Order: sequence, then structure tokens, then C-alpha cells
Amino acid sequence: MKHSYLDRYSNLNSPIHRADPRLKILVALFFVLSILLTNSGNLLEFALYGLIIASLVIISRIPPLFILKRSLMIIPFIVLISLFLLFDRTGLSAEYSGKVLFRGIVIKSYLAIVMLTLLSSTSTFPSLLQGLQRLKISKVFILLLSFMYRYIFILVDEAMRITRGKRSREFGAGKWRQIKSTASLIGILFIRTYERGERVYSAMCSRGFDGTIRTLNTIRLRMAEILVGFALVTIIILVKIFTHSHAL
Repeated sequence: MKHSYLDRYSNLNSPIHRADPRLKILVALFFVLSILLTNSGNLLEFALYGLIIASLVIISRIPPLFILKRSLMIIPFIVLISLFLLFDRTGLSAEYSGKVLFRGIVIKSYLAIVMLTLLSSTSTFPSLLQGLQRLKISKVFILLLSFMYRYIFILVDEAMRITRGKRSREFGAGKWRQIKSTASLIGILFIRTYERGERVYSAMCSRGFDGTIRTLNTIRLRMAEILVGFALVTIIILVKIFTHSHAL
């Protein structure tokens, strides 16, 4: 099966791609936190953050259309979850009205998703895991991410094969029979997933796996990267200071 991987453009040659994954993770988390702490009615700050992200996308040489498609996949769920704010009639001030909060949540979510998409697209998944490991993140969390990314495509292939077989056997069947076969399909997929997990675990134990993520490339943090990361963090702080003073 052909799949669209998260790190499809992770092997491009750009300054962001070459940066240490630890630095990219920390800067991205700081950026996302700054976006989430922004006042929902501060459109100027959102616009400046969007300008910074657009500049990073251009520097990374990743096709903007790819970033746009990936980021828009999650927005419908965000809109549905926050849609109830439009009908809020609790007497809030104009600054915190339902429409303003709804707009703020959608903009914050979109900017944060674009930033995280850029992070995953400029780093190979093993390097991100190694960066998390070097940042002393929980080993269990890193292993869960590693196995999820490594085997989710195998699970999708298995589900597609079972679905294709189900459709070939239920031609002309009624809706009730289709529902029953779908329930059986979910059960079979669960059993096969469990069995495959047991086989993978046994194979990894027999090869001496101790839970440590190892890659062929070693990551090194250079002084120039630290200065660039510090400069980007400084710009984000200055944007927040400028917009807050402008609002006052």
C-alpha cells in the first residue's frame, strides 16, 4: 500500500532541516505556548505569528500546499468542538464574547497545528524521538510514539485487506448483514493487532532491545544553532510585548 508519511519532506537540505532536533522541539513548544496564551481578540499578534511561521515555511523549502493540506485536516474537528461557543449567551463582555472566543480558538489551533506540522516535516521521525530522548522525556512515551508511527501503516494495510475481503463477500447483502460483518471485521482486526504485537515484542526481546532509541546519525548542538534559536525566541517575546503595548 502507498502511504503519505508524516516526514515526507524531512530529507530536504535547509537550515531548519539541519538544525538539532532538541532545539527545534524546544523552540516549537515555546512558540505553541506563546500562541495559546495570546488573547483571543488580539488579531495583530496572531497576524505577526502567522508571518513568522510563513517565513519559516519558506526557509524550510517545504511546499506550502503540503503544509496547508496537512494542517486543514484537523481544523474541522476543532471547529466542531468549539462550535458551541457561538451560542454562548452568558452575558460575557464584548472582548470575551462567544464569537471572539470561537475565532480565537480556531486561529490558535490552526497556527499551532501548522507549527507542529512544520516541526514533523523538517525532521525525520527517528531524529525527533532521539531528540525527545536526549531531553529526558519519559521512555514509555517515546516508545509509544515509536511503535505508533512504525506500525500504524501496517495496521492500515491489514484493515484495508480485511475490508476488501468483506466487500467481495457481501455483494447484494442487506444492511443488517453488512453491520454484522463490520462488527466481525473490527473484532478480527483487534485480534490480529494483538497477535502481531506479541510477535513483535518477542522478536525485539530476542534481539536485546532495552527501550533505547538508537540511530546511525548522532545529533550535535552547534553554537550557531543556539544563537538562531535564541533570536527566534527573542522575536516571539518582542511580538508579544509589542502587541500588548499596542493594545493598551
